[in-house]
Amino acid sequence: MVSYADRRFSPDEVSAIVRHALAGRVVADTIGYEELLETAEELNIPVERLQAAIAVQDKEGKREAAREKFMRRRRRAFNHHLRAYLVVNGALVVINLLSSGGFHELWFVWPMVGWGIGLAFHATSTFFLSDEDIDRSIKRELRRERRREAAMEREVSH
Repeated sequence: MVSYADRRFSPDEVSAIVRHALAGRVVADTIGYEELLETAEELNIPVERLQAAIAVQDKEGKREAAREKFMRRRRRAFNHHLRAYLVVNGALVVINLLSSGGFHELWFVWPMVGWGIGLAFHATSTFFLSDEDIDRSIKRELRRERRREAAMEREVSH
């Protein structure tokens, strides 16, 4: 067995090691506050610092959930746009080929190219967002969530 008695660990290593140790130990997917408090006490982490860390994690978790919701909505909208593009332009190809005298009268290309340009811009705004755009969207999503929660609280209180 390897001895780690003289080894020093960085904060990132400690975090990863504790995460691995908890994953192997915990039967359920989660642990309760009391068990978290016991772990913090064993590591000499003050309760106030633990509670501050929980608050930070909650905030980061809400931001990540808002980001995922925003990105899901963007991808879903793009997929709807792509499906419409494929169905409509597929129909235009069939109509053009059935109604024209041959391949020398292919007009379906023009709407396909025009709409394709719009689809390309939509793809860019969906899959290649800047960090600033994502941050703005996260803030907007969190504001919506707070308004929904406030509205639900008002309904419950009446």
